[in-house]
Amino acid sequence: MAQTFRRLISFVIALLLISGCASTGTATGSNKTISDATQTKVEGAAISAGFGALLGAGIALATGNKDDALKYALVGAAAGGLLGYVAGNRVAQIKEQYATEEERLDAEIKLAAELNQELISQNEATKNQISSLEREIASILSSNTSRQKQIATLQVKKSQADGLIKQNNETVSNIRTELDALIGYKQSVEQTQDAQQINQMEQEITTLQTNIAMLDQSNRQMAQMAESLNIRK
Repeated sequence: MAQTFRRLISFVIALLLISGCASTGTATGSNKTISDATQTKVEGAAISAGFGALLGAGIALATGNKDDALKYALVGAAAGGLLGYVAGNRVAQIKEQYATEEERLDAEIKLAAELNQELISQNEATKNQISSLEREIASILSSNTSRQKQIATLQVKKSQADGLIKQNNETVSNIRTELDALIGYKQSVEQTQDAQQINQMEQEITTLQTNIAMLDQSNRQMAQMAESLNIRK
């Protein structure tokens, strides 16, 4: 008997997980909306109570207790309803966990996209700053001012370049930390979550790696520029 009810729990869990997406969350004959978790538990109890009643009546008939079929059915319904509620509670917990994980995955994808936008903006700004510094340096060197004044002005430009390099290095360091966390999270959920979401996150991570590499390259270019200003000193 105990084995039969354990099988009943397993069956109800499977049934509720399969039918969960079709649930509307609205109580029959009422305008009051109930939570998905509550409805899952109620549905589990109802389904199992029905099976329990049939099982109880079947046992009564199989054992020759036809007169007690109703009693057996009521006992089976009560036991089945309790076990079904337990099964429904398990399913509700699973569904809530999945919902939370899906929401977190969406948030991580959004974070990766925001980091990419930040890097795209910073890469564009860095390229413009490099071009601007190159023009200013060329203008300083071609000016008719004294060599001493040129050197002093170039040192100001070097300080600007060093400041930009430091800022970019801090950005890269922070975003690499975020990148490592994103990769670790993706690896932890890629076998259990929606494949389309995982692919979207993979694309954002790949783009993030490309954007980091671009900023690194711009930083190296700017560092060479700063070093060349020392040579001209």
